[in-house]
Amino acid sequence: MTLTPYRALVRALGAAAFVALAAPSVAQDLHADDTSFNLFNDTARGVDSFAVMMPAGGYSNNWLAQRMVPGTGLTLQFPFDMGGQCDLKTRITYEDGSIQELIVTYCGTAAVFLENTGIRFD
Repeated sequence: MTLTPYRALVRALGAAAFVALAAPSVAQDLHADDTSFNLFNDTARGVDSFAVMMPAGGYSNNWLAQRMVPGTGLTLQFPFDMGGQCDLKTRITYEDGSIQELIVTYCGTAAVFLENTGIRFD
């Protein structure tokens, strides 16, 4: 995998240090914050939408304001109360129209990495 300058910075500094650099007045350890996480698009294609199954049922609206191009990342925050649930069904739609649905454990997760071979979270 080729490291983009952005990805190399994140890997070198670690997720917590990256958050501190991105927003020095609001530095936090996202492992302890179950309502926020960093999303990284380490795939070769753009991500058009990111949504999670809400506790009451049905998918949330798309959390992305625009297409997330390969090699980028951003911090996302849950726009609703998770209701104590950690494992939420997640739907990712890519620019080629393909859809990936899977369960992601968001409690204790600081980063979600979308990769060509799948998804991983830390």
